[in-house]
Amino acid sequence: MSETTDRRHLRRALRAERRGLTPATRRAASRRACARLRRLPWFRQARDIALYLPLPDEADPRFLADRDRVHRFFVPAMVGHDRMRFARLDPRLPLRRNRFGIPEPQHPGRRLRRPATLDLVVMPLVGFDDHCNRLGQGGGHYDRAFSFLVHRRLRHGGPRLVGLAFECQRVTGLPHRHWDVPLDAVVTEADIHMR
Repeated sequence: MSETTDRRHLRRALRAERRGLTPATRRAASRRACARLRRLPWFRQARDIALYLPLPDEADPRFLADRDRVHRFFVPAMVGHDRMRFARLDPRLPLRRNRFGIPEPQHPGRRLRRPATLDLVVMPLVGFDDHCNRLGQGGGHYDRAFSFLVHRRLRHGGPRLVGLAFECQRVTGLPHRHWDVPLDAVVTEADIHMR
């Protein structure tokens, strides 16, 4: 079986695990995970934070923005064929579904932020391992957007990348490709997993 087939099967199995959680369980677990994430120094020190608008069965990072008047929150917005930028999260702005069916704010292009200008990025994932390797949806959008961080040990700075997930999405190990951007941490309802 090829690595691509293995990843496809793993995504299918992990999505089924995630869908197996009741909506009430997902909501409560999301709240607990967000409470943990708020305690990270990276969150407290950040000013500009990117979240994502979750799919129905994903961990919901919007609890981070509830009643928060300190941070500025942004969400992904696709530009062109595959460039990811970030639009200010404003509940007054209407949302539209992009070509992947994911809601994003309607945005004028000049107001979009580049990935390198953010302090903290909270990312969705399908699965993760103990080394904070991330299995995403398979499109590679986050890996392309944050590819400048692959060699971060050589270059200090840039945003911290934190995955938000349910503990049932944790696996023993994930194959790592040279273009995969590892996360600095993954936060679940049960723990903070650090790289």
